[in-house]
Amino acid sequence: VQGRGVVKSIDSARRKVNISHEAIPAIGWPPMTMDFDVAPSVNLGTLKPETHIDFTMRQGAGGMYVIQTITSHGGH
Repeated sequence: VQGRGVVKSIDSARRKVNISHEAIPAIGWPPMTMDFDVAPSVNLGTLKPETHIDFTMRQGAGGMYVIQTITSHGGH
């Protein structure tokens, strides 16, 4: 599942990112701001708040979505 949004905060210790994302029609989500778990393969060290990103996520154990990739697209 693909999404687009803006990073609001990063919690590297807990591997969570708070993202204000656009609607994600593939899973019926409206635009909202929420915390996401992030896969170990994603480098959180390069992320900064207010970065505009594209991301992909996969549904994991317990039905929660886990971000698999994050790409900055530089929009404002």
